[in-house]
Amino acid sequence: MITIYIQNAINDITKLIDLTIKDIEDIKLSLHEKIEKRVDEKDHLIVSFETNKSLLNDSLIKLTTNSDEPLENIMSDNDTDLLNKLKENLTILKEKNKIYAKFVVKINEFYTSLFDEMFKLDRSGYEISRPKPASILRVSA
Repeated sequence: MITIYIQNAINDITKLIDLTIKDIEDIKLSLHEKIEKRVDEKDHLIVSFETNKSLLNDSLIKLTTNSDEPLENIMSDNDTDLLNKLKENLTILKEKNKIYAKFVVKINEFYTSLFDEMFKLDRSGYEISRPKPASILRVSA
């Protein structure tokens, strides 16, 4: 069962990596609709990964409670290799998410500065005074 849980977790992470790479490419091209369509799929994969991770954790705990040996000695070589592959994939996903997050932050800063430029807000202290609708629509000639 441990092998199945690890393989399922690897599959989930691999799919998340692929989707994140697509998100990075689409955010570069401003194809935000495509990114939005993948959110549900990514959420499903995250839940699936968390379930497999929890089942794997439970199985490993059961395995270690029945033996005084270290986990590395109890697990098969194949399971150890798969677990290392899972760790590698998690590291790759972390790096891809960092790249994606940088784009998201930059785009957020762009839209925030654009909004602030269009609708001059008085930012004095902790209070932000909002412009009145009439002042927003006023045009200077």
